[in-house]
Amino acid sequence: MPTVEQSAHMATVSNEVAEAYADCWDYHPKVSAPYIDVPAWEAMEQRRNLEFFASRWLPRDEAKCVMEQWVKGYNNFTPSVIGRFPEEAVIRIAREGSVCLYVKVPWGCKAKLPTAKRVSADERDEVFLQSSKCVRYWWD
Repeated sequence: MPTVEQSAHMATVSNEVAEAYADCWDYHPKVSAPYIDVPAWEAMEQRRNLEFFASRWLPRDEAKCVMEQWVKGYNNFTPSVIGRFPEEAVIRIAREGSVCLYVKVPWGCKAKLPTAKRVSADERDEVFLQSSKCVRYWWD
């Protein structure tokens, strides 16, 4: 059972993700080719954040829960792929135009992070994030 602090962290990140991915809500504008001609879409477009980085790391299952709530699918990304990361993994949800996740496992953990192909990602890069080695996955 998560602590009150852990639950508060998840709620904070969930609120951040909701705003950053506002255009992914269960909203389906009426499309009149080649433009979307709906004032509501313009409001969503203004609300989203294409350069987003969550304020906290979340355990794998909490990150999956947040993404299931706000980003049911985005190009090749679906929240179910998060289940392919090791159970010990922690995830920093981001958005770099499209869905982006920074993933790491605790030091000394023998679990390996999956290939880009295994999680249907377009990019997989080993990076340092705030002096911490992790892997960046990006879907377009």
